[in-house]
Amino acid sequence: MTGFALRRLVFAAVIALGASALADPAIAFAEREWDIGTYDSCLTARLLDHDLRLADYEACCIESGGVWNDMRAECGAPPHPDYQRTSPPRAALPAQTTAPFSR
Repeated sequence: MTGFALRRLVFAAVIALGASALADPAIAFAEREWDIGTYDSCLTARLLDHDLRLADYEACCIESGGVWNDMRAECGAPPHPDYQRTSPPRAALPAQTTAPFSR
C-alpha cells in the first residue's frame, strides 16, 4: 500500500469515527478510552516509513482514542464522562482603605 493510499484510508476512518460521534455524542464519548499501546505502535509503524512529523503524532493520538491538544502539541487521555468542568474560585478583592495617606 502506498503512502497516499494509506493516508486516504486513515482519513476515511477518521471521518467515519467523527461522523459516528456526531450522530450520538453521549455514546461515543462514554466509550472513548485512550490506548497508549496503540498510540506507541502507531508511532513506531510511521517511524519505519519516514521521519515523524507533528501530523503523525496528532493522527496516532486520534486513532488511539486520545485527545490532541494543539496548544501543547501533545496527546492525552479524554476526560472521564462524569467529569464536570468548574471555574476556579474567585478571590475577594482587597478592601478599600478610607484613611488618608500620612507620612
